[in-house]
Amino acid sequence: MVARIITGVFVAGLPVFIMLGWASCAKKKKPFYPVLLSAINCNASTGYYKALDVCSASNPCPVGKLSVELIPLYPDGIAFSSPVPACSDSGIDDDGAPYSTTGIDGITRYACIHRPAGGTTRPLIIWFHPGGKGTATHLYEETNLRKKADTYDLGGTSAGYVIAAIQGRALHYPTAWPRDGFHHDFYFRSLGVPSKNPDIAFTDALIDQIVSEGGIDTNRIYVMGWSNGAMFAQLYAIARHETATAGGNRVASAAVYSGGDPFHSINQGDNCRLNPYPGSNVPIKIIRRSCDGGLACDPIHQVWFDTPPGHETEGWISIAADRVGTTPDVTTIDGYGNVVATGCASDISQCALFYGAGEACASLTASECNNLGAILNHVRWPSGRREGGDAADREAILLDFLKNNTL
Repeated sequence: MVARIITGVFVAGLPVFIMLGWASCAKKKKPFYPVLLSAINCNASTGYYKALDVCSASNPCPVGKLSVELIPLYPDGIAFSSPVPACSDSGIDDDGAPYSTTGIDGITRYACIHRPAGGTTRPLIIWFHPGGKGTATHLYEETNLRKKADTYDLGGTSAGYVIAAIQGRALHYPTAWPRDGFHHDFYFRSLGVPSKNPDIAFTDALIDQIVSEGGIDTNRIYVMGWSNGAMFAQLYAIARHETATAGGNRVASAAVYSGGDPFHSINQGDNCRLNPYPGSNVPIKIIRRSCDGGLACDPIHQVWFDTPPGHETEGWISIAADRVGTTPDVTTIDGYGNVVATGCASDISQCALFYGAGEACASLTASECNNLGAILNHVRWPSGRREGGDAADREAILLDFLKNNTL
């Protein structure tokens, strides 16, 4: 039996729950990610059989099912379907009230949108926040993408780009670990047009609405995302690179941070993995940390940090090539934002916990890849804002990839 030892700390103003270690009475050689006692309803065509249920007054997300970082904020659970994001960084880069409309499920949907003044045509970026406590406000508070939007050369006829951050809904999550919270639903893979997935349908409609207002280079419509948002962004890019929205718009490429396989199983041993995967040659760029406790760097780290199926990058690279038809281009950075060529970090103490001190761990050396560092790495977008300023800003890697990969 294995138990996590968890505590809450504040990191640069962000409440983060850190796995400090493992208490174990026996070494294990298999992932500890649990199997649900009762099967969930899935199929090979859409994964989960329907859109994930939203939290509401009649069907609240109870506190015992919330992602841990939400518990202090909502000690009585969540009984609403979507937060209303603040479209500013405490009044800086203020874009006013969010855009709102009614989604296909009757829920009010929100997005923070910034359109630089003047000019002719510019690229469009759709950005998806991380899950759990994440909101569209993270675009302003955790990234530099909004600050760069007026001047960054992304290949348009005018400098800058239009950017929209979509607010996820409050969702009942079907994972074995409690993870109810603010997410983008990539488990119900209704990829056609029109889509029955409210998050895909809203993204389709938002892109068509922004394009209809003019000033968008439709050969340069891009998606970006972080963690849960990275999974959804890749799913959406793969779907809409090949098949246009109702308004005729397609995604040129995707650039994400901390992303894995969006078509894999939900829990160990279920039948929720797509078969076949959708085909696409959409260009995808991934920045990953060499040590990441939320979206593992490779299959060994996935065992160390108990991430769900598909939540690791190394395996996704080969799976995407074999099953989708595109090979993500990956840049690895360490906990300080430095680009590293050595790939995923190793830690002999972690290895020994799972495999013993034998041959499997013989080639490993001690490193900073431990539970604390891994979770801290996951909750930091690679902008440098939480790790040393402009010298650690790696957003240009993502943005320049998009610039160079158009329709």
